[in-house]
Amino acid sequence: MVEKKAAKKKMILVVEDEVTIADICRRVLEASDFIVEIAHDGEKARQAVQKRKHNLYDLYIIDLRLPVSNGMDFYQWLASTHPESARRVIFTSGSAPTDSSGNPIPMGDNIILFKPFSIDELKTAVRETLRRLGE
Repeated sequence: MVEKKAAKKKMILVVEDEVTIADICRRVLEASDFIVEIAHDGEKARQAVQKRKHNLYDLYIIDLRLPVSNGMDFYQWLASTHPESARRVIFTSGSAPTDSSGNPIPMGDNIILFKPFSIDELKTAVRETLRRLGE
């Protein structure tokens, strides 16, 4: 009898300062068989990644507007220190991301979920990002 090895659960870091949104993301994603960790600002997200060293998250859901260190700062740090993780990001925001001059910031292939987003939109964004990555 051949036993199939159980698939490793994917790990997602949700970087979100709004406790209600972070909690909803956790419940929805855990119900979809993901392991979810929450960081409420960019600095805590950076610390979470540094603790994991070489066993990085499979996906990151990053709110662009955060206290302490904003989501774009965290994303830029992540992309410079772990370039392979840059494509593993879904952004969330209440408005289109712009630079200090008000010009739109290109987000590459990464999905942006505009708040308020639905549970179905969250699930679709996760599924599409993992599909794009071939996972």
